[in-house]
Amino acid sequence: MEFASAPFQSLLIQNADKEQLSIFLNQLHQQYLNAVDEKARFGTLQLLLPIFKAHLLRLGDHQQEEECLEQYVQTWILFSLSQESMVSEESVTMLQSTIAHLLGHSFLRYGKTTNFGKSTISMLLGQLVIAMESEPDFVDLKPMEFISSHIEAGKLECTEYWTELTRLIRQSLGNTSSDHISLDLEYCLDLLSRFISELNENQELLSLDHHDTSHDEIYTWIQLIYVIAVSMVPCTHSTIRMKLIQELLPNLLRWQQNTLHKISLDKQIYWCQVRSMIWDRTLQLYALPATNLLRLEIYGLIARFFDFYFGLEDPHASGLQSNDSLSRKYSSYILKRIIDFTHKYPDTIKDRTDNDWTPYFTWKTSESEDYVNHWDDWFLLYDIMHENVIHLVEPVLPRFEVLLNADVLHPSWWILVFYRGFQNDISSVKKGVLEYIFSRENPFILNKMGIEHSFIFGALFKTLDQTALFAVPTQGTLVSPFGEHYRHFMFNLIASFEREEDKVAFLRQMIHHLAHVVSSYAPILYTMEALAEASDVNAWGPDELKSLRYLVDRHRNFNIPATKQFLRKLSIPALVHLGNTATLSFSDIAKTVSSLVNEYPVKNKSNEFKLIRYWLQSKISSDKSIDSLLNALKDRLVKYVCDLKSEEDGDIVPQTLIILLSTFIEHIKDQSISETTFDRLLTLFNALWKNFQSCFEDKINFVKMINIEEDTLLYILNRMGKKYLNKEEDNVVDDDVNDKLLSLTEKILLNEDTLSLDTRTRVIREHYETTVELLKYRSPTVNPNKEMSKPFHIVLLNIIYQAARKYSYYELSCDQSVLSLVYSLPMKRTKEALRESAKWTCVENMIRYASDVKKSTTKSIEFFDPFLVYEEAVEQLENASELCAEAILTSFGPLLAFSWDKTADLLNRCIDLANELMWENAYQSKTFPLLMKAFINSMFQPELLANEALNKEDGPMKKALHLVLKTGDLKPFVVAQTSRKLHEYWSQFTKETDRSMLNYAPEIAKLLVFGPLRDRDDQKIEAAISLKLATSEEQQEAEGSAGIVFSQNDYLVRIDMNDLLLRLDINNPLHKQLANDLIDHLLDCIKDDSLFEFLYNSTAEHRLKLRVCCSILLLIDFAAEDKLNGYLEYIFELMRKETITSVRCYIEWAMIRILRRFPDRLSMFYERLENPEHKPNYVISLLTVTFTLGDSLSDQYAEKYFEDIFVRLMPWLITNHFTVRLFAYCAWQRNWKSCIERGYGKQVEQNKYLKAMGHFMDTYVDCVKFIDKIKAQFYMSKFDPIEDFNVEFIFRQMMAFFNKSFMRVNPKGVERCPFTNPKRIPLYTSVDPTELMDLEETTQVVDNTVNSSSEEVFQKKIMPWEIMLETDMDLTKNLVKKNRKRNQLIVVASLIDRLPNLAGLCRTCEIFNASELVLPSLKMKDDPGFTTVSVASEKWMPMSEVTENDLPAYLQNKKKEGYTLCGLEQTTTSAKLGEYEFPEKCILLLGKERQGVPADLLQMLDVTIEIPQYGITRSLNVHVSGAICIYEYTKQMNWKRKA
Repeated sequence: MEFASAPFQSLLIQNADKEQLSIFLNQLHQQYLNAVDEKARFGTLQLLLPIFKAHLLRLGDHQQEEECLEQYVQTWILFSLSQESMVSEESVTMLQSTIAHLLGHSFLRYGKTTNFGKSTISMLLGQLVIAMESEPDFVDLKPMEFISSHIEAGKLECTEYWTELTRLIRQSLGNTSSDHISLDLEYCLDLLSRFISELNENQELLSLDHHDTSHDEIYTWIQLIYVIAVSMVPCTHSTIRMKLIQELLPNLLRWQQNTLHKISLDKQIYWCQVRSMIWDRTLQLYALPATNLLRLEIYGLIARFFDFYFGLEDPHASGLQSNDSLSRKYSSYILKRIIDFTHKYPDTIKDRTDNDWTPYFTWKTSESEDYVNHWDDWFLLYDIMHENVIHLVEPVLPRFEVLLNADVLHPSWWILVFYRGFQNDISSVKKGVLEYIFSRENPFILNKMGIEHSFIFGALFKTLDQTALFAVPTQGTLVSPFGEHYRHFMFNLIASFEREEDKVAFLRQMIHHLAHVVSSYAPILYTMEALAEASDVNAWGPDELKSLRYLVDRHRNFNIPATKQFLRKLSIPALVHLGNTATLSFSDIAKTVSSLVNEYPVKNKSNEFKLIRYWLQSKISSDKSIDSLLNALKDRLVKYVCDLKSEEDGDIVPQTLIILLSTFIEHIKDQSISETTFDRLLTLFNALWKNFQSCFEDKINFVKMINIEEDTLLYILNRMGKKYLNKEEDNVVDDDVNDKLLSLTEKILLNEDTLSLDTRTRVIREHYETTVELLKYRSPTVNPNKEMSKPFHIVLLNIIYQAARKYSYYELSCDQSVLSLVYSLPMKRTKEALRESAKWTCVENMIRYASDVKKSTTKSIEFFDPFLVYEEAVEQLENASELCAEAILTSFGPLLAFSWDKTADLLNRCIDLANELMWENAYQSKTFPLLMKAFINSMFQPELLANEALNKEDGPMKKALHLVLKTGDLKPFVVAQTSRKLHEYWSQFTKETDRSMLNYAPEIAKLLVFGPLRDRDDQKIEAAISLKLATSEEQQEAEGSAGIVFSQNDYLVRIDMNDLLLRLDINNPLHKQLANDLIDHLLDCIKDDSLFEFLYNSTAEHRLKLRVCCSILLLIDFAAEDKLNGYLEYIFELMRKETITSVRCYIEWAMIRILRRFPDRLSMFYERLENPEHKPNYVISLLTVTFTLGDSLSDQYAEKYFEDIFVRLMPWLITNHFTVRLFAYCAWQRNWKSCIERGYGKQVEQNKYLKAMGHFMDTYVDCVKFIDKIKAQFYMSKFDPIEDFNVEFIFRQMMAFFNKSFMRVNPKGVERCPFTNPKRIPLYTSVDPTELMDLEETTQVVDNTVNSSSEEVFQKKIMPWEIMLETDMDLTKNLVKKNRKRNQLIVVASLIDRLPNLAGLCRTCEIFNASELVLPSLKMKDDPGFTTVSVASEKWMPMSEVTENDLPAYLQNKKKEGYTLCGLEQTTTSAKLGEYEFPEKCILLLGKERQGVPADLLQMLDVTIEIPQYGITRSLNVHVSGAICIYEYTKQMNWKRKA
């Protein structure tokens, strides 16, 4: 009824008198206040307000108007806007509009004399101030102080009103009467905002705004409103805050702009202070803690009020790095406004210096347009970094180089761009940005990046510090292309510095950053590779070498020994290239070299050894020789040995020995030296000996070289013994000291050149007696020292038994008392459990010693009780730690090999416990491999495999093997270790081992096909580092074997088992029985029909069948005659079911070898060849068998074969199935040629029909062409089932690995199946894919009306020799793509832009055999978001790229090629899916997700198709719709083919 308000009001003024209006007003006023129904109240208000305005105009007196306004309007305010009010929003809104107008009218008309205006505004502002003072809803930013300080500082005219307002507020808060009413704050703000809007926009009020006095009064009150509103901005109530920021404050500032020309200069200056006021409040918000959500509001404030306070000093410009999208949005907006403002008013920052302006933003008026263009590039880069698909980001990245070359923007801006790219949540985008950076090679660009440390050591390294970035599936992190790109980038970066001081500063910061900041080992190692390759520069001083030592010795994430070694290997050349020798002291050099060679065996012929020597000699030594260094080292040694106050680190070990010898020998022979000096000499002695052995690999005898005599060594042994072999006195129990003493004792006792044989045996005996006595000793009083010494005594006893074994000293005791003394000794666990495992390591060597004693003597010697030892070991295994368990499992090896009565129950206990222990540690990469290796070595040894009682079907040995196979499905190397042990035993081919193999036939069959598809995460790091640590000689030695490539270790299992098959003796009855059993088990592996439902290579099913067929081919010559018919039936059935050429090729070869040995079974073959009802692929296999039968059969059967075969081949020459005719033609030619060459041609030529057929084939032009093509194909013309029966050809799928690996397993060849046939090697080159027969030019698609049956399948042009291209590692997906027969359906998805929909379509198209999928960009298929949904279908599905702009031309071309253009769209002429009959050549165009197919493309379509829908929802996802149509097309094509 708003539209009728003004006319109604005018009608009342004209026709109603003053008294009538008053009566109406009072009555409606009461109805409004007392209304129960809100609709009635709203209706009353619609009448009340026009009557009130008419009454107000009739009064005509200012005093009466004021009284009327106070009587009615303020009553309505208190009633309608209070917090307890139940008045509807509609009524409140209408009332607020009226009150706002009345307020404006009152101020403009009466100015300072308006009591109504003043009191109403005071009441509203008072409510706001009270809320700020008393409500917890406002953050404590001291709003009252803020208001007072700004009013006083600005000497504002509203001071008087503010003082009066605060007085009224205090009075109100002090009044506790119940009639106090609180207004709703939102209503108060709405009313104030409407009041200001009325002043800004209402034409009636604007016409009244011409009195200076009234304007000044409004101006004063707006001052107060503005100050209070700004102080309220930090309100935590979001609705109130939004009303302030989005409504009230903008209205106030707009009023200021509109009236600026009407006010005096001093008031204009005030509005500059107003800008400062809101800026101050904004900065107070920014000063809040980062966790306070109100901080996010600052960007919105700056963006919204930019025009009102830009130009102040100290502009705010943060938020672009924020992770919060709102902060970034506002910050970006603010920066764009700054650019725009500066472009329009460049004088704003003209002549500014860094002292009064920011250095991060510069502008040249003369180059203003260039600046704008570069900033446009910057914003494009910044915005594109937010995208979640890499193909949108990549095209824009080159603008980065433009920015850097222009050198206009401060570096912090392009760093910010990359920082944002690194923040992207999509890994492909983040990695794409990094790859772009790494690909930069321009020295200028690299120098610009390098000198910005905040970029390299801030944004870049923070992003790179993630191991996952470098990970490669199945390969680990250190064989990462991404890592190599980074290493190459870092190398180029170092070389690109223009100034030497910049390079030095960079390299110094780099080593500090790697040591103390970077966490992941991957970027550290790749960076160190780059540093190791850098050119010489004097960069690293003492502090840098200290960080280098910290990195190699103490970095928290280098826990794997191989990674530690690799890091040290890289650090040596880095030190040589980058060390600033002029600043290094001898101590710096010695400590650093010591750290680098510690735990890394630097051999004397290695590059690292030569580098260190070159560095020391050429750069460190003052006279370019080693002498000065040696003298300094000698002085250090004398000081270390003789100066007892010296605290030098004893680990400082030189690699050059000669100069130390004189000092060392001089002091070590002095028996009067103190214990401290002796300890230091022992530290040097042990370290020198250890490093000498590592460096020279025992090629030079250390003891002889230093010329230390036997007496001196005995003296050292005796004096060391006094430290820890005391019965009465306390022993040394420090771990480090005892480790040093035991290490030296071990070297002296085990080294061949240390002692004479008599002296050695005497020392062994003396140490043995002393150690056993100490272990038996029980102190009469509790003496912890003695108990703490016993673990070291057990380690010494272990050394003694090792020495006794090595030097065949068999006089030590090995009875039960000694062993029980060791294994029953209680030990407390140390942090590494090393002492706990030491006793079982000792027990292991004692048992091995006992075994040697038993073999070497016939004397009656008392041995330990194996049963008791076994029981104790099993009991301790149950509660052992991982390291101790590994030692116990290892001890089982010699214990179970020892001669004693072992039962299945006893062994089962050990296996069960081991099983539990290993599965508990299955995912512990440090402990699981050790446990598994110990278990395998202990279980699968000849003594146990030869025990028939333990190897029964349900026996412990088979249980152990099944455990290994189960574990091998998840863990690499496990089964390979086991197969190696089994091969070592079974390859002896004794009667005992033959019976064992026969017993394990089912398990051997499983091992022959072993090789699960799995991701070997747990071995990636060690394998990758081992590869990098390997020398060139080691890599060359291992090349071509599975040993160097950890992910291929499963090959070793099959190699071991197939090598056994290869060496079976056909004349050995046990071998023949084993071979037939294996054939049975292998055929059982592929009896499941589901294996033949998979039509593609690279699947687990395909690999299984390949492995079965390879092994059967090695065994088929052993087939027993009584089983032959069954095997033939099974092979015929396989030929019928199998459709993959690579598998059928082996099946056909096996059939040929059977028929060659047993020609009397040819009748079974002829029976199937004559059957016209077979499927084409079965007929092709039968025909393929005949290719070589004529050459393979003996003379006794050849003539009869030639009499029969041509008659049976002739019908297949006239079939309308092209491929069958082709193979029949090839079979005819091969047999005809063989028949003539073998001397049976006369008989054939006498048959005029056969002669005519042969003549026609020799002369007809098309036949001649086929003959030429056949001659070029290995399998059709050159394959020989006898000559090609060699390892190289049988296992041609894995030729690079199997052939070399077979020879490594057993280099001795086998006559029946040699490793290779040198005569045939030149022929094997025809496996190249370019030599495949191109049949397209002569192929005609004809209906197979004669030979079709219910079993007919899609016609396929199958070439058996394609198997040559298929390997077990890469199963020729390109070949499969090329030769796979696809439907002629092209799905065009160029209008779709969402990755999940496109990926789903890819998967659907591949499943339903579409010929092609058209995408808007082929880069999409490499995105992780695509591959996650497509689940590898993108590898097999042909795809092409057509953009939306190119789509009309593409569709037009396809139409010319004969395709029907179908669109999935609802139109008035759409055909119903299900009723429409698809053409064979079909384009299916899919529309955009929401808009569908554009109108211009609809006009090009031949037909539009819609999916009938029966539900309420009338829309389907585009992928779902496309999938339904694709399925319908495929279904119709299948029906047509069957028909």
